[in-house]
Amino acid sequence: VLEGALADVVQLAVGADFSCARKRDGAVLCWGRGDSGQLADETKRQSQNPVAIPLGDVAIDVAAGGAHACAVLATGRVACWGSNRRGQGGNPAAAVETQSKPFVLPGVEGAVEVGAGTNHACVRLQGGTVSCWGAGEAGQLGPNERTGGATPVPIAELTGVLDLSVAGNHVCVRVEGGAVRCWGQGSGGQVGTGVLLDRNPRPADVRDLPGPATAIATGTNVSCAIVAGAVHCWGQNRSGEVGDGTRELRTTATKVLG
Repeated sequence: VLEGALADVVQLAVGADFSCARKRDGAVLCWGRGDSGQLADETKRQSQNPVAIPLGDVAIDVAAGGAHACAVLATGRVACWGSNRRGQGGNPAAAVETQSKPFVLPGVEGAVEVGAGTNHACVRLQGGTVSCWGAGEAGQLGPNERTGGATPVPIAELTGVLDLSVAGNHVCVRVEGGAVRCWGQGSGGQVGTGVLLDRNPRPADVRDLPGPATAIATGTNVSCAIVAGAVHCWGQNRSGEVGDGTRELRTTATKVLG
């Protein structure tokens, strides 16, 4: 049981073999794997105990991805640490493959929420727009960027975003009115458009949601939304992660049983 340093926690973020927590005072601590700088302590060693991330500012949101993590600071800036091999750490210096201390992304202001996938990250900005950076071969960075990179790319044709969820190689958002829109890798049905495509660069409405969503969540090969208190999911479903009593792939929103 982790005690002491993790008192008064208000948010958790779990990546691949490491975890982070944000405390009420805005401090962020991470533990677990550290070979890509996930713990931001410059040792690149794993730790069974929480390690304080030297952000130099109060964090208001935190996210953990494949081997990187990002935080939204009280100033509206975004800081990332860990792997930068695909630009997911936001550092444009090509020689920097790992970041053992937080790097504040240049040009990002007014951030309110951040999400991290396997090799990319996205930020929701004041005013309801979204920008993404990192790997882009599955369309994670939207229709205007294919190869990817460390520079945040505004997602075209997307406004009024209220919530952001990032996982694997895809992104989902909840927009004004309660519609859910997703983009990125869709070969497992995780973007919910009814079509199986490896690359989906344009945000598209999830099909078959019975009404406005009030919350969303994403996993590597599955996505879910809450509608009128019920849960609806879509995705690969090899392990039953859609929750509909089958293991059949679901390309559109399907109600979870129970």
